[in-house]
Amino acid sequence: MRGRDRVTRGRGALLDAPRRTRPAQALLVLLQALVASGATATSSERPQVTNVRYFVGQGYTRVVVDLTAKTEYAVGRVDEPGRIRIFFDVAEATLTKELANRSMPLEAGLLKQIRVGQHDPKTVRVVLDFTEETTMSSFMIASPYRIVIDVLGTGTPASPQAGAASSPTVALPVPEPVRPVAPPSANSNGTYSMARQLGLGVRVVVVDAGHGGTDPGCIGRSGTQEKTVTLDIAKRLKPLLEQQVGCRVVLTRDEDRFVPLEERTAIANTLKADLFLSIHVNSSRRTTTYGTETYFLNFATDERAMEVAARENAMSTKSMSELQTLVQRIALNSKIDESREVAGIIQRNLVTRMLRYNSKAKNLGVKQAPFYVLIGAQMPSVLVETNFMSQSAEEKLLRSTTYRLHVAEALLAGIKEYMGTLSKAVAPAAAAPSAR
Repeated sequence: MRGRDRVTRGRGALLDAPRRTRPAQALLVLLQALVASGATATSSERPQVTNVRYFVGQGYTRVVVDLTAKTEYAVGRVDEPGRIRIFFDVAEATLTKELANRSMPLEAGLLKQIRVGQHDPKTVRVVLDFTEETTMSSFMIASPYRIVIDVLGTGTPASPQAGAASSPTVALPVPEPVRPVAPPSANSNGTYSMARQLGLGVRVVVVDAGHGGTDPGCIGRSGTQEKTVTLDIAKRLKPLLEQQVGCRVVLTRDEDRFVPLEERTAIANTLKADLFLSIHVNSSRRTTTYGTETYFLNFATDERAMEVAARENAMSTKSMSELQTLVQRIALNSKIDESREVAGIIQRNLVTRMLRYNSKAKNLGVKQAPFYVLIGAQMPSVLVETNFMSQSAEEKLLRSTTYRLHVAEALLAGIKEYMGTLSKAVAPAAAAPSAR
């Protein structure tokens, strides 16, 4: 029985560097940072699909299609008995020899198979095979160009074949008694976010050291590189969290290597992390600017936030694309309340503790901006700009390993305080020791 194709056509979403504008409504500011797309590549510059990468977790899959140039793509779906196919037709494209008619079977997660082929002389088709219903979104990133596809499972199996036998009944184990929990604190605005209403806690933290490898980030006058500072802080924070909080901590990189922006969030989603922290160092055209600021994902509302987002997203001012997909991804972010809460607590702890070692520490506040590294995160996520590499005194601080440890300790204090505002298990009065 043949399924029906449902196709939507569109381009990805790219961030552009900001232009001068007055602070205005959030969407209008985003329109200054995200602008309409340029022309599709000509036949003499036909893009190639060079690689297909994937990150698979329980209920979550991220697929990345690497391209040599920008082009349009169409998204379609075919429903078949027991299987759902989602396909991406990359226009005016060719395949490398290594990818021609390649099939990549997977053994776990939502995604069962990826297939790549030259659908017709002008179209490369990437097919994703699933066995349950999904919700999907996609966008495009530049430098280099790639299509990023996020798929979430709904838990509903695909329609089985007619006459197929029903699944046998399985006896479920009797659950252990649940310990009572202390009620969570309200958010700083006096309300209770969905995470707090559901009594969610933090067990897995992903710490992201910004930049790395061929991407040094900002560089100070003395040659200090952002990628070195962020990695050192992240590696100091990891054991502090493990030893003092007892949660699992995963670094997106533990050495000097390049990790694409979309891979960093995918690591957190795949691990079903409860918190995502991205560590960065700031920079400004004004060398007198200094201080600390913390961001969460949302539309930018001022010029400074737009400038920081444009730099961290590493987008060229000549890279342009449509806005719709990215705007929707940000607008539908369900973790804004908790992300804002984490950002506020971390920012306060950073500034308070930094004043002990830097009398000129300045609180630049909590801000919001459309950072690619935070888009698609399925958990509260924040991006910290510890200091300004462009300011000579702060660069000197960042060169100090002792100061970096103080930054890590401040981040630890912020995370511990945030976790303390969530629901906590209360041990029974006469609990027996564990036999394990």
